[in-house]
Amino acid sequence: MSRKSRISEPLMMLAVVAVVVLVAVLMRLHREHASAAAPLSLSDSACAAPAVLPTATPAEAKLPLVLNYHAITSDGRYGSLSTAAFHRQMLCLRDLGFTPVSLADAIAGARGEKALPPRSVLLCFDRADADFVRYAFPVLNLLDYPAAVQADGRNLASEPSSLTPTQLVNLSCRGAGVICATRLRLSSEAWESARDAGGTTLRELMRSEIVDCLRNFRELLGRCEVLSLPEGISLRNSSRELDAAGCRLTMVAGLSSAQAPGAAVLERRDVASSEDFAAILSGGSAEREADILNRLKACALPAGSPGTPGWQPIMDVDAEIAEAADPDFLDLETDAPPAPTCGRLARRHGTGDWITTSFDAPLVPRDRTRVAVLGYHNFSNTKKVTDMRMRTSEFCTQMQYIRDAGLSVITMQDFLEWRRGRRCLPERCVLITIDDGWKSVYTDAYPVLKAYGYPFTLFLYTRYIGVQGDSMTKDMIREMAQNGATLGSHSTNHLYPSAWKKVPQDSPAYAEKIRVEMLDSGDRLAALFPPSPCSTYCYPGGYNTPPMIEALSTSRYKAAFTVLEKKVSCTEPVYLVHRYMVFGTQPEIFRRAVNFDGSGNAPKQRAAIAAAETRARAFFPAAFPNAGGVTTEPGAGPALPRSTGRGTAHAVSGKGARGGASAVAPGASAQPSALPPLPTDEDIAVDPDEEVEEEAETTELPPLPEYPEF
Repeated sequence: MSRKSRISEPLMMLAVVAVVVLVAVLMRLHREHASAAAPLSLSDSACAAPAVLPTATPAEAKLPLVLNYHAITSDGRYGSLSTAAFHRQMLCLRDLGFTPVSLADAIAGARGEKALPPRSVLLCFDRADADFVRYAFPVLNLLDYPAAVQADGRNLASEPSSLTPTQLVNLSCRGAGVICATRLRLSSEAWESARDAGGTTLRELMRSEIVDCLRNFRELLGRCEVLSLPEGISLRNSSRELDAAGCRLTMVAGLSSAQAPGAAVLERRDVASSEDFAAILSGGSAEREADILNRLKACALPAGSPGTPGWQPIMDVDAEIAEAADPDFLDLETDAPPAPTCGRLARRHGTGDWITTSFDAPLVPRDRTRVAVLGYHNFSNTKKVTDMRMRTSEFCTQMQYIRDAGLSVITMQDFLEWRRGRRCLPERCVLITIDDGWKSVYTDAYPVLKAYGYPFTLFLYTRYIGVQGDSMTKDMIREMAQNGATLGSHSTNHLYPSAWKKVPQDSPAYAEKIRVEMLDSGDRLAALFPPSPCSTYCYPGGYNTPPMIEALSTSRYKAAFTVLEKKVSCTEPVYLVHRYMVFGTQPEIFRRAVNFDGSGNAPKQRAAIAAAETRARAFFPAAFPNAGGVTTEPGAGPALPRSTGRGTAHAVSGKGARGGASAVAPGASAQPSALPPLPTDEDIAVDPDEEVEEEAETTELPPLPEYPEF
């Protein structure tokens, strides 16, 4: 080999090494530039540098504008926004034609499931803490604006100043949306370190920070579908994990092309001052920004409203949440006169559904609530007791025991919304239902229910309305429907199982029988008694078949009830809801129904029911024989005297009996009775050898095909 060749070979190798080093340096610089320019992606693979999407003006945007507020205080100290400034901004939104939307509507709009107004805005609050309730919530409640709060691990841990899990539940039940803001709100540097450490570390961090946190809030609230990411974090290649965690919408601090393709993503815009507010709403127009600032300066707040001199924030956070009823959640009917005898019941606008606006007992997460559905038929103090007919006095005693035990009596609409995940209820609830339409419901049971302030549901079969004999008239039903009763269908002719079994289930005749007996009856009741929606069905005798359930699932009915005993949970099959049929000859059925602790202490429960009878006699003596009792003579009408109604002073004030809604007519004078005290454990002699009544086992139904949720 020549000398020239020996010299050129090392030079060539040096040149190759130099090129490799140069390429490596350039690639590193490129990656650092991309990392600085783009939000961190929660993915094992590196992401390309994003191109920032152009931001449309709020008026042109198809998605809702998200205004994200941080600290709000009474006087704007420490760089926070004052209540007065926040109040002016909310008034300015209305003047500029913006429409605040709920979190549920924002989700539907972002996913293309619902058309929103062109100037929709979601009001979001960065911290779910006490200051939000004290200084922002009163403004929102005054203006009927829906809003959403971002909660994190501090709320789950009940850290100081953060809203506790119970307060979040109550806030959610008042219409505020709750957004998961991850567990610790880690910075982008923490996520970048996890990504550099390897895929396993990143996946574990995502599980603990996002997936588990979403699941915890969903278990607490019944529903949590929105994730808000810390600044600098994106979700590229992570849509599968989020879908599995139930996330339907993500919110980020800066929207970019690094987002998951097709994912529903909204950009939150931080508002820390009036200048931020004007800049965001102006869409980049200096002229519009100046106009908005002038509007804010000229805005005069109504005297005594939040933020004005002399206004005092309510420092009791629990009271503020409990007493504020968000109209977006309740949507109560305001253009019709209120029902005369229902102090804490209201009707939803345009539907006629009765709903309880407040409970005495605290609300709990949905999965902790249990509902005992009670089923009754006929009542009399003079006729023979049968399975279907019970003493009016015994019925009154049972209603008194429900009050004494602190159980919450709910409406059918309360039950349906709890079952659908739209509201929370107290832990121990009772739903009262009465079948068929016997006249004694109006003459005997209705006065008792009215005195105790309990809502109830009537399951009627249409061929037994206004006919001769012991059936109720249409006017009787209308009166009760106007005073807290919900109407449901009990079929057209109340056919027994033998009549159904004569026809093959797969035949056209069977489908026609379902239409006539089940579907037409609901339409008929809704037409006879507007605005009652008649949205529930009760199987006569509890008999049901898969074709029946399938037909109900595509009809007006949102739930159907059987006669099998069991407490109802939020996972109950919606067209096979259990009920305790309370027979007049079997008082132990009622005792099983109202036994929520599972102790089965029969002697103690019997003693409490005996005490309830004494208290019921003192509270409503008209329901007991030889005391000017309730009459069962045809056409006699309710025995509750209009001028001397025997409600307590507590009920007349509008707060009603414990657990229920007040049902005392205006003008009815309250005569509080000196009721005997409830028995204590020392007052009850328990025989250790006496048999303890346990809750009856129910026969498991065969598996049915999946039917759509309502």
